Amino acid sequence: MPSITTGNLINIPIQGDRPYVQVIVKVINNNTSSGLCYLKGLVNNGSQQAPFAEDLFFLDTEEIITRTYDVGYDHFQINAIYSTLGLEIALYGVDAGGLYTPIDMEEVNISRVTSEIRSVNSITQVDNYAVISFRKNLSFTNPYGVAASVYVEGLDILTRNPARYTLIQGGNIDGNFIQYPTPTTQIPAEETALEVNTTCSVVTNGRVVTQGTLTGIAGAFTKTSVNLMEEGVMCYLEDGTNLTLVIDSLMEDIDVVVTLRMLEQW
Repeated sequence: MPSITTGNLINIPIQGDRPYVQVIVKVINNNTSSGLCYLKGLVNNGSQQAPFAEDLFFLDTEEIITRTYDVGYDHFQINAIYSTLGLEIALYGVDAGGLYTPIDMEEVNISRVTSEIRSVNSITQVDNYAVISFRKNLSFTNPYGVAASVYVEGLDILTRNPARYTLIQGGNIDGNFIQYPTPTTQIPAEETALEVNTTCSVVTNGRVVTQGTLTGIAGAFTKTSVNLMEEGVMCYLEDGTNLTLVIDSLMEDIDVVVTLRMLEQW
C-alpha cells in the first residue's frame, strides 16, 4: 500500500508570521473502485512526536474529500497511506494573508514487515488467551526524521481445535515486552520500532479491532491466514498502545501456533 509524507516542515515565525497557519488536504479518488486513505499529522517539536490530526477516509469513485488543519507549530509533518494507486493527495499551505502554496509529498519505502511467532500447547485456559502482543518502542530513533508508522498487516494460525480469534487494541496485559532480536526473529533493534510480548496470557479491557473463527481437526493442524489490510482493516498502532492477538478454544484446551505480522513504514 503506497505511503507518502511531507517530511519535516519548518514553520518557524519570520518577522512574526509563520509560513503556514493552516494546511488544506484534498484526497481525490480517480480509480474505478472505492478506496481507503489514512492521514496523520505530527508535531515534531521536542524529542517525541505528537499527533495533531488523524483521519481515515473511505472514498467512492470520483469522490473528493477536503480537510483543513491549523498548524501553529515550529516543526510538523503529514503522513498518508492509501489502498489504491488511483487515489491522489494534494496539500496546500496557507499563510496569514490567505496565500496558498503547494506542499510536495514523497513516497516512503516500506522498511519491513515485522513478525513474531509463538506456540501454545495443551493450555487449559481456553477463554481469552493472549498469545502475542506488540507495542511501539518509544526510544526508537526514526530514520530520516520521519515518523515510524506501524499497522497490523495480518496473521497466521495453526490449530488442532476449532477456535476463535480476537485482535484487541489497548487494554492492560501481563507478561513482558522485549526488544528485537528475539530467539525466533533476528531483527536488529535499530531496524524496528516494535517491541513484542510472547510471555502474556491475559489482556483486560481494550478495543476489539476484528474477530474470526478457525476450523480444527483432532490430531492434525489446519491453517488459517488473514491479510487484514486486504480486508480493509487499517489499524494504526499508537505510541504506547498494545495490539494483542487473543485465542479462545471451543474445546477443552488450546493447542495453536500463531504468527502476527506488523507493517512498518518511515
